[in-house]
Amino acid sequence: MPLKVNMQDLVRNEVVFKGILPVRELEIDGLDAVIHANHDLNYDFTVQKIEKKLILNGNLHIELDCQCVKCLKSFVYKIDLPDWYLALELEGEDCVNIVNDFVDLTPYIREDILLNFPMHPVCEPGCKGIPGIVTDDTAESGNRPEPFNPVWSVLDKLKFE
Repeated sequence: MPLKVNMQDLVRNEVVFKGILPVRELEIDGLDAVIHANHDLNYDFTVQKIEKKLILNGNLHIELDCQCVKCLKSFVYKIDLPDWYLALELEGEDCVNIVNDFVDLTPYIREDILLNFPMHPVCEPGCKGIPGIVTDDTAESGNRPEPFNPVWSVLDKLKFE
């Protein structure tokens, strides 16, 4: 069930959201071959209406099952947003969609989670990758082995004058 706030409730007071949102509601799994969203989102935040904005403030936490792009080892990547803050416009060009006095907050939470996905998940900062395989790290240090291709070795015998 998506996270929705009733605009009538916000007239009187702030609304507190605390709980677990099933990951399927976020629709974030399958967006990357090495990142899998198999764990639910833990949330704890408040929503206030201040002038012509909705202000969301609290924390979000989700764990992602990742595969290291260097060594292919599986590991868990934690997204912790302890001081999460979001301002949503109620009027204007970028305003939220209000349907029957409800605003669905799920797409905005989804966006903030996606913005915190790792670009290239690595199991640990010093990961050397798979032994014997050339990585960017070994290429930069000058340890890159020269590839041998017999087709091009014929060109080495050419003499230009």
